[in-house]
Amino acid sequence: MNRYQHLKHLLTLCKRLGLSHLDSLKLLASYYFSRLGVSWPPFFVVHLSHAGKVLRIPLRPNGTDYKVLADVFLNHFYKIEVSGVQTIIDLGANIGLSTLYLKTLYPDARVACVEPVPANVEVLKQTLLLNGIDDAHVFLAAIGTDNGSALLMLHSDPTAHSLVPSSSIGPLPSIEVPQISVTSLMEQLGFTVIDLLKIDIEGYEKTLFTSKTDWLDSTRYIVGEAHAHVNYGLLELQRDLSKHGFRVQQEYQDPVYGMIIFTARRSDVEVAPVF
Repeated sequence: MNRYQHLKHLLTLCKRLGLSHLDSLKLLASYYFSRLGVSWPPFFVVHLSHAGKVLRIPLRPNGTDYKVLADVFLNHFYKIEVSGVQTIIDLGANIGLSTLYLKTLYPDARVACVEPVPANVEVLKQTLLLNGIDDAHVFLAAIGTDNGSALLMLHSDPTAHSLVPSSSIGPLPSIEVPQISVTSLMEQLGFTVIDLLKIDIEGYEKTLFTSKTDWLDSTRYIVGEAHAHVNYGLLELQRDLSKHGFRVQQEYQDPVYGMIIFTARRSDVEVAPVF
């Protein structure tokens, strides 16, 4: 995509999101400042009308956050409705846009956000603050099968940091981060059931769904990503999650990278599309 085409794409995106002229300029700045190597201000706040509310979205000048905004609020990667949701865990919460989206659906639900990248967590906290969400628990940690620490591989794309090395990319810089298991997370939160689990952990889902998985028996509904770079797709999800009573459905597949968006629910969970 050449420069003109990309500008046209960004303007179309702004229009589809219903952004004002000022907020459209902010979104454009968040992209083009990154192209120029400008890292100030820390973020731009754009205002988005969604579900009868005006949401305040922080976008860093990194050329990437706007894509997350589009995936969550325009492409509706988490477009679901589950009855009786009282507890939500967001694994790989990034800057909190998925948490914000889910809180608009279930404003009374108790929410926990798990995110291992310190820079993302700082913006995540701003997302919650800007939107008056003061009851979410934020964990600066990577999810894991055990408690302890782990090496997080830092990708040039801030949405692609992962505990799982990629065979298609050379050695990446890494940082050591705390790691917490889902069982420990539930204990700390006082959750006996996870009504809604959102998962975007860049390949580690393969490990999480195949080792020490008793907690899945206390989970009602899952929405998230599975990644081709670890050879974990729909068939593998169906194999592993069916052992815990889930029916898995593919909702979307990225034609370039092979990543899929999936939902998994128990037979007694009523699900209807959001209109």
